[in-house]
Amino acid sequence: MPGLYGWQPRFEVADYDDIEDGSGWASRNQTAIRRKDGEDGRYQSVEDFEDTLIGDIIDLTDTKPIQKAKEFIKREDFSEDLRKFVRADGLVFTSGTCAELSIPIEVLGLKIEFLKIHSIVYIRPQRQTMLRCFVYCRANQFKGRLPRILNEVCAVSQLDDADPRSWKEQSLELIHPDAILRIRDLRTTNTLYPSHRFEPEEFKQLGKEYIKEYGPLVCRYRYVEHSNDMNSKKAKSRNCEWAFMRITEDEADQNYKIKDDAITNQWRGGKVVGGSAIPGRSSIPVFDLESSRRSSREGIALPGQKYSAGDAFAGGGGASRGIVAAGLSLDFAVDHWATASESLRANFQNSGTKVYGQDMHNFITDKSTNCRVDMLHLSPPCQVWSPCHTVAGKNDEMNESALFACSPLVEKIRPRLFTVEQTFGMLHPRFEQFFNAFVQGFTFYGYSVRWKIVYLPIYGLPQPRRRLVMIGAGPGERLPSFPPATHCQDPSSDQLEKFVSVRTALAPTKHLRDPLHDKRRFKKPKAAWNADGLLRATMTTDGGGNYHYRGRRDFTLREYATLQGFPINHIFRGTRTDVKKQIGNAFPSSVVEVLYKHLAQCLDRRDGSTTARPMKGQRQRL
Repeated sequence: MPGLYGWQPRFEVADYDDIEDGSGWASRNQTAIRRKDGEDGRYQSVEDFEDTLIGDIIDLTDTKPIQKAKEFIKREDFSEDLRKFVRADGLVFTSGTCAELSIPIEVLGLKIEFLKIHSIVYIRPQRQTMLRCFVYCRANQFKGRLPRILNEVCAVSQLDDADPRSWKEQSLELIHPDAILRIRDLRTTNTLYPSHRFEPEEFKQLGKEYIKEYGPLVCRYRYVEHSNDMNSKKAKSRNCEWAFMRITEDEADQNYKIKDDAITNQWRGGKVVGGSAIPGRSSIPVFDLESSRRSSREGIALPGQKYSAGDAFAGGGGASRGIVAAGLSLDFAVDHWATASESLRANFQNSGTKVYGQDMHNFITDKSTNCRVDMLHLSPPCQVWSPCHTVAGKNDEMNESALFACSPLVEKIRPRLFTVEQTFGMLHPRFEQFFNAFVQGFTFYGYSVRWKIVYLPIYGLPQPRRRLVMIGAGPGERLPSFPPATHCQDPSSDQLEKFVSVRTALAPTKHLRDPLHDKRRFKKPKAAWNADGLLRATMTTDGGGNYHYRGRRDFTLREYATLQGFPINHIFRGTRTDVKKQIGNAFPSSVVEVLYKHLAQCLDRRDGSTTARPMKGQRQRL
């Protein structure tokens, strides 16, 4: 039965009986999980408790120094690239040849069946001729993250962030010529499915098995996995970022490419270069396919022009506030909770933001809500996706439906870029099938998707909060990297600031007169703690066991909001419990500001806008 949002998984969430039933897990109420840690009796929140559950699976640090790169064959170890190589049986290999392996090899746990020769080299130490190849697996190897379509393949890359080589160099695998079974036809294209695949008549005449073994292969995606340390045997040192990236115009084969802007036009009707929010003008996408120029205004920023954005599952406005602070136009915000909608109206309605106080099903199916924006943020409810969550709750079905409402929402809005914020517990193997289906909800429509667990202090948040953050880019768009860190624990250069401390964050509230700054003292004082570092535990809807650093009182609601990245002028509606819930559930505004400024810069660069600013910090990731 459909939940509140009316959506059920439409993609490949299968074998529900195979999902862990929770035996062996801590069985307790989600909002009340606490455990003592060490002699000081410190309490940790649900998010902190989850560290112990998935910390050995995924890298949770984001502050750990990058380790030494894995060993690789040096250029001087092999001869200049050979033009071609002829095997003893007469099979000829040249650069660009696609072939199928006799026995698949394993890369990142994927069965690699195909390769494309980049170059042919003679390795001096081994005295062998080897093929340096990009490798590919079938789309069905990703357990539903890509649509399972016959003869659709995906390039695979494993990248070490400590390796100074380019991503292309790191992606190459050495394959012996004798490992090749047959030559195959591989078509690398930036077009949308089903262009350039085998003809339907061929399938009818030759059959599925023949097409699978001899028919043309089509590559529209690259799968990339980043590592902090290839040498480490511990999984948590290896996995730190993942991405499905659509093939771009400059990567596609000559005979199978079209302009990336034409793909954007095909998907969303075009775009406004430099941002679709223009004061006094209609925000209708503009794009001239017949012109060699993308727009008659290319490179020219109009007065007041901004990128437009929307906030779905907006809650009390954490992401909305960050989007506005980043200089974007917040066109709309949606939340089904009436109290949160009142908070949204109090903060943004006077500036032209449309606030929809309705459930996502009605918003998506309502044809009158024509909300085409450049960027879209999604924060679907996350409680059910915690690995600690083992006792069914009354809102579980609603939350599952909300997650799978994101795909039809993206189909409706068709943003150039989107972001998602979720609990990092969703990456636990217990929820693998749900997460895979969630990703396919975007790749199904041709979006590129990048995700990682982000340690939010690196973007200026004064608490040890970690969240799963995703960035998506529509057909024809380039997938942005994550923004470089703005803060670190021990700054070694002028480019990064020290982590924001609790004391520094709370300084603006010191002499504040505000109904939300009502100080409530404890009957019995608690242990004082050092406010010159991060908050002791991650903040939740009930505070996460945190209290004022002097130990004499609880934090005020305004202090909680400030520690969650809200500015001191943000308005909250509702009871004290309502306000605390809005604060605890928010995607911190200060973090969203950094993220959306970065995304706006990426679109500026893509559009060639004069507002583009140079990117600072770490090199851009693939």
